[in-house]
Amino acid sequence: MSSRIKAVVVLAVIVIAGGGYYFWSQKSGGDDAAMTIQFRSNSWDTFTSVEISPAGADTFVSMPLTDGTMKPAEVLPYEIADGHNICNYDLRATKEDGSVGTYDNVNLCENTFYHFEEAGFE
Repeated sequence: MSSRIKAVVVLAVIVIAGGGYYFWSQKSGGDDAAMTIQFRSNSWDTFTSVEISPAGADTFVSMPLTDGTMKPAEVLPYEIADGHNICNYDLRATKEDGSVGTYDNVNLCENTFYHFEEAGFE
C-alpha cells in the first residue's frame, strides 16, 4: 500500500473517530450539559425570591437576584449545571407582599426562557 493511501486511510479513521466522539458526547451531555435559561418577571410586582428545584424533588435552590430583588420586566439569566440531563423543574417566586407563585413540572429544555406570570400566585 502506498504511503499516500495509508495517509488517507489514517485521516479517514481520525475523522470518523472524532465525529463519533462528538455525537456521543452530545448525547450523553458531555461538556455541554449546562444550559442558561432567561427568567423574566411578567408581574407588576417585585420578587424577593426566585427558586428552582428538579420536578418533584422539593429541593429548592434560590437564584441570585440583582440587589436581592427581581423587578417587573427584569430578565434573570440563570445557568443550570445539569440542564440537558434534567428538563422538568418546579419553580417558585415570592413577591414583596409575601404571596408565593408556584409553577410545577416546567420543561426548561423546550425553550431558553421562562416568564413568571401573575397566574399561580397565592
